[in-house]
Amino acid sequence: PRRAMDDSKRNEKSVVICGGGVIGCATAYYLSLKGVNATVIERVQVAACASGKAGGFLAADWGSVGSLGAKSFALHAQIAEDLSSVDFGYRRVETISISSNAVGAKGKSSKGDWIDGPVQSESVLGTPETTAQVHPRLFTKAILESAISRGASLKIANVVDVVIENGAVTGVRTDDGTTTPADVVVIAMGPWSGIARKWFPQMTNVTGRKAHSITIRPNCPIPAQVLFTHIVTKTRFTADPEIYCRPDGEVYVCGMSTRSKLPENPADVKPSEGQCQKLQEVSGSLCSCLSAENAKIEVEQACFLPQVEDFSGQPMIGKIPGVSGAYLAAGHTCWGILNAPATGLALSELIVDGKCSTFDLRPFDPSR
Repeated sequence: PRRAMDDSKRNEKSVVICGGGVIGCATAYYLSLKGVNATVIERVQVAACASGKAGGFLAADWGSVGSLGAKSFALHAQIAEDLSSVDFGYRRVETISISSNAVGAKGKSSKGDWIDGPVQSESVLGTPETTAQVHPRLFTKAILESAISRGASLKIANVVDVVIENGAVTGVRTDDGTTTPADVVVIAMGPWSGIARKWFPQMTNVTGRKAHSITIRPNCPIPAQVLFTHIVTKTRFTADPEIYCRPDGEVYVCGMSTRSKLPENPADVKPSEGQCQKLQEVSGSLCSCLSAENAKIEVEQACFLPQVEDFSGQPMIGKIPGVSGAYLAAGHTCWGILNAPATGLALSELIVDGKCSTFDLRPFDPSR
């Protein structure tokens, strides 16, 4: 396992990370390995929103953020090795694309008896060499707890102001009336990062798109598979849910993305009426062990996937222009869990070394 610097070499920088999701926690993790003890300030709880409700799918060679994803996929494997005493559901998986039509198709899947619905077509999207998974909430908590064991800290409070003096950040004020001194402030509040435009008006806005998910515990054995699907049910309802088999026997199903207003308080995010039941209906059409007749929904939930409002699909990672000591890491869409380690490592290098040596951050520059 990697060792952090000894106390005599610890960096004196005072860093406050606003947001206890996977991006903020990964940043705290890599800063702690460089001898910087960050304070993470989180409004609700660690991994309260998308970081706790995501699928946790990891791919080495997918998405539009190529170098970031490839590096981060490798870092996930490294973290799983370094934190091997903690179980956060990391494993390699087979990833399959399946099209199913209960109205017309009659084919059978070759990928296991648990997929017993009519299959039109299927293909392999990823092998255990190129795709993997984690349980996102357990992963986020594990990396933060690792950082805390080296001296980082967590404060549950709502950030109400970033104090800026002479063009540089000097602290973060919270709703308990206290100000935490800071030479460096990292905004990593997911879809709520747009709030920071009150303090950094030059920042591009970050918003969110609502997605729903459920967890089901079927009574059948399930393999190490992730399914990307297109499903037409007997009632001709059509959807494209993603189905993740987890190591503990739980099945996570997500989809049903909707345009909804982002609530001011992250604790107020609730599923839209009927969306979670539709997820069970469509997934049960492909795998009968997931249907309402055979299994109960254990968890119904919703979250907002953070999106940068320049519609590039690229996250913003780096310095916020115009204010010394201000950094932003947000807008990772559905790839936040995958890209958190590379994002945290990049920010730790920027903050401590003044430059990112791991990969080219220019495509993700907040001033782009």
